[in-house]
Amino acid sequence: ILGTLDADIDADEMWDIESFASTETIVAVIDDGVDYNHSDLINNMWDGSSCVDDSGNPIIGGCPNHGWDYQNNDNDPYFNEHGTFVSSIIASQSDNSSGIAGISRYNKIKVMAIKFDFEDTFSELRAIDFAINNGAKVINASYGGDGYSQIEKNLIESFNGIFVAASGNLSDNNDAYPQYPCSYNSANIICVASSDQNDNLSDFSNYGPTTVDIMAPGENMIGVYLGTYYIGAGTSIATPLVAGTTALLYAHDPGASINKIRETLLKSSDHFSDNTTIACGRRLNTKKSLNSLIFNEIPFESCAPSTKPIYRFWSDQNQGHFYTSSEEEKNMVINNYDDYIWRYEGVAFNSLISGKPVYRFWSDKNQHHFYTANEEERNTVINNYDDYIWRYEGIAYYLPEISAKPIYRFWSDQNQSHFYTASEEERNNVINNYDDYIWRYEGVAFYAY
Repeated sequence: ILGTLDADIDADEMWDIESFASTETIVAVIDDGVDYNHSDLINNMWDGSSCVDDSGNPIIGGCPNHGWDYQNNDNDPYFNEHGTFVSSIIASQSDNSSGIAGISRYNKIKVMAIKFDFEDTFSELRAIDFAINNGAKVINASYGGDGYSQIEKNLIESFNGIFVAASGNLSDNNDAYPQYPCSYNSANIICVASSDQNDNLSDFSNYGPTTVDIMAPGENMIGVYLGTYYIGAGTSIATPLVAGTTALLYAHDPGASINKIRETLLKSSDHFSDNTTIACGRRLNTKKSLNSLIFNEIPFESCAPSTKPIYRFWSDQNQGHFYTSSEEEKNMVINNYDDYIWRYEGVAFNSLISGKPVYRFWSDKNQHHFYTANEEERNTVINNYDDYIWRYEGIAYYLPEISAKPIYRFWSDQNQSHFYTASEEERNNVINNYDDYIWRYEGVAFYAY
């Protein structure tokens, strides 16, 4: 299969700088089970001879099969399909002259096999507890769904390690249609999309400019499946590359903070400036990540989308607000108008450098601006009002389709103008203290940061 040169994670190049003295690190694979006796995995399974259950109680006889089964509630998490494929990408033996190799040249990554029922959240919660109680530093979660669980979120956040989750395979925008656990806004979650052999987002992969963190190769990947080797694709397969790399970073710096490991991996990987489908615009590079950690050379650039402030003014004269993303326009208004006409109130919210456009109109009749992110509404206003009533001024700024912060819109029949706020407290204050003639609540206009 042809692809673009160097559209990979440079794992083989990383082996030249991997240290033999690094610490063994445990990755808990929460999945449908693992073929722990396969020749490529048997020597890289977690030693469960001394283990505790999900409540922290010692298990008599230990965990001889390298984990636990929360689907059948026994000590045998065996299965030879999805979870085995995932585990083989993380930790296949690299020096046995057969099969495939995992992330670590020196076999420092060990797989803890935890089997659970994909349709039973309680079994997943017990699986996470088991991983936490038995020393995992990384959890691989190649699964997901659209159901939000505060209990699940809280438990993941209690984990003193990195939780690596698949973004999903529905070609959906997770900013608009969240997939959990990937979409939880938790500091220790890394959400993974799939890239193809040309460093493009895979056609099937979910994405999200604010909720998906990084891409990793997820097409035409070879792994262990049904006792042999199989070529597969999916974000489930991209995720273990990130989990394995995360474990390798911990192996070289066991005491590192969650933030240090996460930021090293995200900021040190290969950057694609034209990739606006994921927050960092990056594809995993294992060599660069390890190199940055070893030499303490973590780039300073942010993995958040590029943003700029939106400035807000209030006019006592016109009884309306005015917003601009232009610092030049902001300074011009401050320097040329007194506070009665336009009083500067500060930054209202932040906008993207690119994304969904928000359109701006000016009314000579009412002496107010009007903003909309709805293209149909923009066209209706352009086609049905002359310039004296609403003159189209173009794109004011850019915002995401969906994000954590809604911008609320009000209309005043009295003042013939709109009012926008990102503050829920301010929104509620206006709703509770003004009748509809003065300020009528119209709902969420768009979303911002």
